Amino acid sequence: MALIFAVEEINRNPELLPNLTLGYQIYDSCGSEMKALQGTMSTFSHKTEAVPNYSCRKKNTLCGFIGDFTSATTLPMAQLVGVYRYPQISFGALNPIFSDKLKFPSFFRTVPNELSVFAGITQLLKHFGWTWVGILASNDDSGERAIQDLKMMISQSGGCVEFSYTLSLDLTEDNTKRIDQIVAAIQNCTAQVIIVYSTSAAMTIEFLYQSWKKVHHKIWIGSVNMSFSQATNDLDNLTVLNGTLTFSIKEGQIPGFEDFLYDISPLKYPDDDAVWELWIYMFNCSSYSEDNMIQRYIQFLPLCSENDTLRCYDLSAINAFSFRFTYSVYTAVYALAHALHDMYVSESRSGSATGSFKLNFKPWKVRDYCMQCLRQHSPMNTDYQC
Repeated sequence: MALIFAVEEINRNPELLPNLTLGYQIYDSCGSEMKALQGTMSTFSHKTEAVPNYSCRKKNTLCGFIGDFTSATTLPMAQLVGVYRYPQISFGALNPIFSDKLKFPSFFRTVPNELSVFAGITQLLKHFGWTWVGILASNDDSGERAIQDLKMMISQSGGCVEFSYTLSLDLTEDNTKRIDQIVAAIQNCTAQVIIVYSTSAAMTIEFLYQSWKKVHHKIWIGSVNMSFSQATNDLDNLTVLNGTLTFSIKEGQIPGFEDFLYDISPLKYPDDDAVWELWIYMFNCSSYSEDNMIQRYIQFLPLCSENDTLRCYDLSAINAFSFRFTYSVYTAVYALAHALHDMYVSESRSGSATGSFKLNFKPWKVRDYCMQCLRQHSPMNTDYQC
């Protein structure tokens, strides 16, 4: 919703991109690398079924990509987008690999390089004199890399790592046995501080829940890549996380976004499945229209009322207005808009008309403007490169 809010706000601003209107297409990667790649290719082709190296786009001009959230899904996007030199701004990919400008010449992000987070964890350990620690990480490329980086930084600061274990992201029976084995090992370890690095909140919650019942008097430190927003909706999960120290990206303010959230409804955004999913969850009702994609799965629910509104709920109670990654999305949209604006103004001064700007749009030209805008307009101290 932050993307929609930012686009609508920009289009209402006569000082930003005058005579031009921003549009958007939203694809949900669902945390899948394949879906992220399919969405990227569909955006290029402007068709549901992607046609490589061919665009059916006749009226609108593709100017860039916002996303994705995880490093795993961002990687295939960046590899493809970089071929055509379209700017891509991620709002959650922390992997240091994206700082390699030879491999990712058109990549930006509005979150820190993960190495700065590891440096923060190392400083925290040093501050409290925690020199003997353990590391748990997800069993994927990011987890293996994180273990190596953390070991090196902790060693350089005078600390030692007693153990490092990896966990599968799948909650299978075999993984449950693996969890039991690791919990037993942690029970017998002497390290009192354990660093947890995971790309799956569900896996982390499951592990901490098992540990909570058997392992006592341990200090858990979570990396910024762990998002507990959806995993802490019940009291049991909150109890499990009690006492956990978690790093997070800087929070930002989005003026007007709170009212925007309270005022959204399926009537205002009838084609947005995300809004319908929210309404199903909050009001236990289904679509006004049988044409809605979700309707076929929820025909047993009563129809939603036109009077349903989120103002019936105190969204602040569920931390809905703690804008962290949401703010990163907002910042990413504005960074791209400012870059396009600066490019538009520059070409207008050289005599190009609005129609000519759209017709002769070259995505690779946006690169330098994006770099300048991210450094000027983003309040977060991060490694912005593209």
